[in-house]
Amino acid sequence: MFVLAMLDLTFYSCKTDTDDLWDSIHQLDERVVALEEMCKQMNGNIGSLQVLVSALQNNNSVTAVIPVKQGDKTIGYTISFAKGDPITIYHGAKGEQGDKGDDGATPIIGVKRHTDGTYYWTLNGDWLRDNSGKMIKAEGKDGTDGEQGGQGSPGITPQLKIENGYWWVSYGNDSQWTKLDKAILDSGESIFKKVAQDSKYAYFTLKDGTVITIQKYQKLSITFAEGDELKFDANETKTVHYTIKSEGNMNVVKVDMLNDDNRYSLHTDIIDDTSGTITITTSIPAVNQVIVRVSNAEVTIMAAISLKPSFTENAINVLEAGTLGIWLDSYDKNAITALKITGPLNSNDIAAIKGLSQLTILDLENADLEEFPSGIFSDERKLLISIIFPKTLKRIGNQAFSDRSGLKGNLVIPSSVTSIGSFAFSGCSGLRGELILPSGLVSIESSAFSGCSGFTGKLNIPSSVTSIGSFAFSNCRGFTGDLKMPLGVTSIGRAAFQSCSGFTGMLGISPNVTSIGSDAFSGCSGFTGKLKIPSGVTSIEGYTFRGCSGFTEELIIPSNVTSIGDLAFYGCKGFRGKLDIPSGVISIGKSAFEGCKDLSPIYCRASIPPSVSDDSFANTSKLYVPKGCASVYRNTNGWNKFESIVEF
Repeated sequence: MFVLAMLDLTFYSCKTDTDDLWDSIHQLDERVVALEEMCKQMNGNIGSLQVLVSALQNNNSVTAVIPVKQGDKTIGYTISFAKGDPITIYHGAKGEQGDKGDDGATPIIGVKRHTDGTYYWTLNGDWLRDNSGKMIKAEGKDGTDGEQGGQGSPGITPQLKIENGYWWVSYGNDSQWTKLDKAILDSGESIFKKVAQDSKYAYFTLKDGTVITIQKYQKLSITFAEGDELKFDANETKTVHYTIKSEGNMNVVKVDMLNDDNRYSLHTDIIDDTSGTITITTSIPAVNQVIVRVSNAEVTIMAAISLKPSFTENAINVLEAGTLGIWLDSYDKNAITALKITGPLNSNDIAAIKGLSQLTILDLENADLEEFPSGIFSDERKLLISIIFPKTLKRIGNQAFSDRSGLKGNLVIPSSVTSIGSFAFSGCSGLRGELILPSGLVSIESSAFSGCSGFTGKLNIPSSVTSIGSFAFSNCRGFTGDLKMPLGVTSIGRAAFQSCSGFTGMLGISPNVTSIGSDAFSGCSGFTGKLKIPSGVTSIEGYTFRGCSGFTEELIIPSNVTSIGDLAFYGCKGFRGKLDIPSGVISIGKSAFEGCKDLSPIYCRASIPPSVSDDSFANTSKLYVPKGCASVYRNTNGWNKFESIVEF
């Protein structure tokens, strides 16, 4: 199949000479950016190298060697000293060596100790010399005495630049720039090749093989009984026992995450001045570091505990849709707790994923899949706590994640999704944070997010949405702020926002809505301000706004309404001002306005009294009716409860 695919590509490719030209331009741009970044990094390393030489000269000591990570890869180290500021050394990653035939080379800046005991700068293994031919010292002795009267400012520091495609070097303020070789991308190890340490020394190996050895600070140190590299599974806790060696007894320990991504939590228990424990807990592990600082009256040292998922290597690149099961046969399926999948997938591959009974974390971001089928990860997936959706996803089927209460964190649905099926995320109460809906979403089907009580923040419904299904967001109690419907929405289903009690602002219903189902906003007690029902609505169903006690202004019922259902506004005790009932209303249900004691006076514009119950209204002090209709209202059950009926 792979051979056939390659043949198809060969025969049907329509790439032009113009395409090749643009590719060459883009590659050149990327190459220039990469060279500039390498030059910047090399100049930084040159400065760091001079600091190391000065530390060696001044008997300074190293207090910490902390790896700098890029994902799970170490790309450098941060070095701290007993005196002075820390430095960062980068040894880079393998890069291109240039096209075949390139005769360029990356300059190698280094230092060597001369027979006189002094360190001097080198360039490509030879002594770097100034305009008068003298070797250039890499030590601070070359500086002039400063105001503090100390050892003098740092000596001359060589600098590199790239100009017109070539490397150039300068070695002081009075130095001319000297042209070197053609600039090509190198391995990134043009200065430092390796950094290592043991209990007594830190070793810095330069690319030319020179090793700079600096003593470590011995008066204060910390070690970890479980080691300084830990692997975590999902929902795992580990305890690290530390021991401090110190000449004093006033040690302060502080622990922090290097990257505070909310994946880990830390707790420190201090046993005494020299020992204690650090408890590390994670729900969804990621590559990170715990930075441990120990301070006494003289100095602060640092140590790092590297953290990473135990499943880092569980990644599969599917070359042909339908073959994931074959790849999984190479694994112990019951041992797979996390999986990253790339490449094309189909329904057979989804079935293979469902067979992973211990799966907790699934990354499909770079998988090619347009639809999550119905029930793909419903309640049978008890352990799944995190999933990253494919960027190509368009449809999420019915009950796709129904009752997956173990899912945690934010729910970010890709912008490519246009349809979210019924009960798709119903009962996912473990989801926390904001719900980010895609900008191209057209419909939110019934119970799509019902029971997702952990969502917080504002609910932003995309402007592309035209309908909101029954129970779509019922019991999503964590949403806050205003709720505004986009103009395209024409219908709101039954109980769509039932018991969303967390909303604390205005309710803005789209003026184009023509249908609002019963219980649509019942229990939304936090809405404030006025309530204006759209002019296209003809019937206010029972229980629609029951318990919306937070409204604080007027209630505006449109002129096209013909019926108001039972308990439609029951318990909306915050409404103020008059209540205007349109002339076309023929029925008002039981307890429709019970509890709305501050809605007064009431204007009923119907010439024929609508059917009402004795408890339809909470405030029966004053009623205004059309001219000539007072008598019939006084003789109609329910209306005859009003103390005053006046014609207008």
